[in-house]
This record gives sequence, structure tokens and C-alpha cells, in this order.
Amino acid sequence: MKVHKPPLSELFSNRKRYVVPLFQRPYVWTRDRQWEPLWQDIVDRADAVVRVVPPAQVQDHFLGAIVTAPRSAYGVGVPIAEVVDGQQRLTTLQIVLHAFRDVCLELEESGVAEAVDTLLRNQKPWASEEDQFKVWPTNLDQEVFGKVIVSGSRDAVLSAFPEQRLKWKRKPEPRPRLAEAYLCFNKWIRSHLATDTSQAANALYSAIVSHLQIVHIELEPGEDPQAIFEALNGRGEPLTPADLIKNHLFRQVVGDQEAAYRAHWRDLDEAPAEDKIGPETRFWRRQQRQGRLRRSRLDLFLFHYLTMRTGSEVLIGNLFRDFQGWHTRSGEDVMVTLADIRKHAGLFAELLVPSGSSRLSTFATRARALDTSTVYPVVLYLLGEGAPKVAEGSLPAIFEAIESYLVRRAVCRLSTKAYNHDFLLLLKEVRAAAEVDAALVRAFLLGLEGEHHNWPDDEAFRASWLEKPAYQLLGPSRTGMILKALNDAQFSRFHEDVEVHSALTVEHVLPQTWRPRWPWPVIEGLDHDAAGRRRDELLHTFGNLTLITGKLNSKVKNAAFGDRRPELAQKSLLKLNVWFQEVEQWDEGEIRRRGKALFEVARRVWPGPS
Repeated sequence: MKVHKPPLSELFSNRKRYVVPLFQRPYVWTRDRQWEPLWQDIVDRADAVVRVVPPAQVQDHFLGAIVTAPRSAYGVGVPIAEVVDGQQRLTTLQIVLHAFRDVCLELEESGVAEAVDTLLRNQKPWASEEDQFKVWPTNLDQEVFGKVIVSGSRDAVLSAFPEQRLKWKRKPEPRPRLAEAYLCFNKWIRSHLATDTSQAANALYSAIVSHLQIVHIELEPGEDPQAIFEALNGRGEPLTPADLIKNHLFRQVVGDQEAAYRAHWRDLDEAPAEDKIGPETRFWRRQQRQGRLRRSRLDLFLFHYLTMRTGSEVLIGNLFRDFQGWHTRSGEDVMVTLADIRKHAGLFAELLVPSGSSRLSTFATRARALDTSTVYPVVLYLLGEGAPKVAEGSLPAIFEAIESYLVRRAVCRLSTKAYNHDFLLLLKEVRAAAEVDAALVRAFLLGLEGEHHNWPDDEAFRASWLEKPAYQLLGPSRTGMILKALNDAQFSRFHEDVEVHSALTVEHVLPQTWRPRWPWPVIEGLDHDAAGRRRDELLHTFGNLTLITGKLNSKVKNAAFGDRRPELAQKSLLKLNVWFQEVEQWDEGEIRRRGKALFEVARRVWPGPS
């Protein structure tokens, strides 16, 4: 490899295009972490140019390294260097130069503007319009980058990317990052040149083109760009496992990489999120919580996908190395792997954002509420790779068995520590079986023994259901999921379909702050204080819990039962609240009676091991 340290004037003055491969990640630099530190570096060098005499003694500032590999250009096309590492830095520097040129033109500093312009365009002849650009980013950024680069002014960029506001959000939606980068640097440069325009413009030009230094590593034919790519991760933005896996796979594609990308990976980069809430509008880049950590959905999918393919435990912190090792050992053709990833990604999306009323959607919704993702590799296998050997019509019963195991253990407050181990064993079981049906899955779960593994029977399930403070132990999300399942189970084919669009919240029929509005309990065999403690024990059990809308919650909050009963019995459309139509008072006996009735529903929804 060739290593040299050119100033920006040399890097961008040659007739050359720095092209970012389509399989690299999009532009990710941000104002706080990269743009502001870079601007401060530039200003420091500009101040030094003015201050230091003679100018030759101005020290250069090292910006980092870029790595490029030669690529063939045909006909009259501009020579191409493929950017192996450093695309974020190169792209940002071009944005800085364009913002600088545009401000100089506006302030009539034509000499500086003309000098900067030589670093922004390749001379003709061009084989295509793209040949004019010194840097050409990855697919996701090309449209925005092109519009910003050819805009010519701050007003043109604002017009191309107008501010958008959503009704329910106080702040406007962020513009694309490349547009935001241009607007930030344009503003900072304009402010910097405000006092002494000519001197400041010349000093800034000298600082940027002569005193910002980059180490340029040019690979030669036969050298491995992947090894360099993994070693150099840019300025402060570490590559995600998904970035590294994508790079690893597409470097092995022989032939039309563009076609392979469009067919198998483009959707993983560009698919829109299910809503416009939050700063990330792409589905697979959204952050998702798994246990105590938050990861991008794409990282989580690849983690569960690799677990499914290998049948072995995978550490998400070592995801790329484990994936690379597996794929190398397997010898699987890269196009087969890419197609398989795309297929299973679609299945995983249904688990992340379930829709409809299928048994899979119901299972996915409830598993998500339980925060139990260790079962995902099993489900992915049954829906994808293992689908041909799943007995016809058996998937609903399989999901019912797994769901029962998870819900019963949650209600009984049994540990989840062994789930990773147990569901890996189940994965191996279904992979090894000639045919998979509900009986096989139920037999496996029933065979798990010990407190960390067993499937609670009706007796244990009933005891916990009636006595344990579910709301305190499970929290509102899991408790709400269970109550909604009970409500849905009470509808039969003779009932009208009722769809509730309002958000539902868990409500304590006997309020948590029952003192002093409610009469003190009188319980046979217990003194005054003991009766109060017994009421507090039953307060958070399922017998005292229901679901209502947020508006109804605020209306009945802490009211006496005589005031809240009509609201629950007459204004709620939930089957869960029909119970209160015939109840005149609410006390410990009624809480236990309703708890027992709800348990019978729960026992049918989540049938036990027997």
C-alpha cells in the first residue's frame, strides 16, 4: 500500500472521484459529536494563519485517515478511487467546501470562491453527470447529497428541504443530515467572516486547503480492503455489527453488486418505519430495547438470525466475528445467504411490529409485552427454514404452548435466567425432528424440571393468580397484556366484533389510595390493622384489576365504588367490565370471587402442561 499525507488542496485538486460502495453505511455524523469539533479544528488553524509569522511555521492539524482502493473507469470517465474507510470525513469536507464557496459568493469574495471551486468539480469530459462530483456517497445519500451540492446557496437548500412539523410534536422534524450539515457550516462560516471578511476568508481558505492534513492509504491490487475496513472505524462513530456484516457479504458478491443490493438488502436500509414518531424514520435503524440494552432492529434481527442458523449461543457484542466465522465455515454461497437473510427479515418484522389478528400476531404481541426475545430464533425457524416440516395446521397450538409456558411462569414469578439455554435446546429439538407439531413442543416443555425450568400446573398457577400482587410484580405492561387477553377470550362467535382504538390502562377497582374514601374492611378473624393489611395484599391481584381508557381513568380515579360502578359497567365496551353490572359493593370477598372467575378464563387461554 501507498501511504502519504496530502493537504486537502492536493486530495481534491486531482481529476478523481472518491466513490463510496453501496454496501457501506449511510452518512451518520452529527452536530454535537463531529461537526462542531471539526469546525473548531478549522477555526483554530485559521486563527493560527493570522497570528503566526512567518506563515510557514503554522502547524498542520491531523484530521485522521482515509483508505481507498483503485477501481476501473471506462471510456472518458473520471478515474475512480473506491472509499474503503473515511467516507464520513470525505463527505463532510466536501460539504464544508461547498458551504464556504457559497458564503464567499454571497459576500462577493469572488477570488476565494473561485479558488475553492477548483476543489469541488472534476473537469470534463464526463461519462455521466455523476463524474463531476469529487465525492459520491452511498446509495441512501446520493439524492440528498446531489441536491445540496448543486444548490449554490443556503436559501436553495432551505427550499429543497423545507421545515416539517407534526401536529403532536413541539419541535420540527430534523432535515436529512447532509442538509443539516451544510446549513450548520454555512451559518458558522458566515458568522466567522462577519467582522473582517477579506482577511478572514483568505485565512479560512489557507487553513482548510493547506493546514488540514489527512493520511491517505492507497491499497494496491491484491491487498485485502476488508481487513483495513474493520480496523479503521472513522471519527467517533463505531461501525455497528450490521454495518460490518453487510460489508463482509457484499465484498464477496461476484458480478452486479448493485442488482444484488436492490434485491436483497436495499429494503433493510430504506424501509420506512411504521410511524413518523421519533428522529429515526427507517424501520431497521430504529432502536429497540432487548433486556437492559437498546440496539438497532437490524442488529437484533441478525443476532437472532445467526442463533437460528447455528443453533448455538451468540453474544451480541461479538456478533460480527461470530457471523463471519460461521459464514466462512459454512461455505454457503453469498447470494444464498443474502436471499435467506431477506426472507427471514420479513418474518422478524412481523414479530417486532405485529398487525392483524392471526395467532402469530397475537403471540408476537404478548411475547413482546413479556420482554421475552429468547424464543425468537425458534419462531424464526418454524416460520422460515423449518416451515416445510411443521405439521399442517399445528403452528397455532405450538404458539399456544410456548405462550402458556411463558405467561404461567411470569404470573408465578419464576426466573427467566434459563430461557436462553432452554429455548436453544428447543431449537435443536425442532431442527433434529423429522416433523414438528404441538405435541413435540409440549413434550419438550413438560420435560423441563426444576424451578428455573418447569411449566407451572393449574394448582401453582391458581395460587399465584389469586394471592400474588400481579400489578406490582409484573408491572403495567405485562399486566395489561394479560387482562386484554382475558377480555378477548370472553368474546364468542355470537358476539359482535368490537375493536377498541383508544389506549387502555390498568385500573384498580379498589383504588390504591382507598383510604379514606372507602370504609375500613371488616374481615372475620382479623383485627383492625390485620384487615387493612389483608386488603392491601389483595389490592394488586387480578381480581381487583381491569382495563379502561385513559379518559375514563381520570374520571373515576379514586372515586367510591358507588360512583365508579356506573362508569365501568355502562360506559365501557370491554367484556372484562360486564362483571360490574351486577355487583352492588366491592370488598375482599368480591375481589376473590372475580379473581377465581378470571382464573378460569386464564386457564383456558393458557392451558397447562396436563
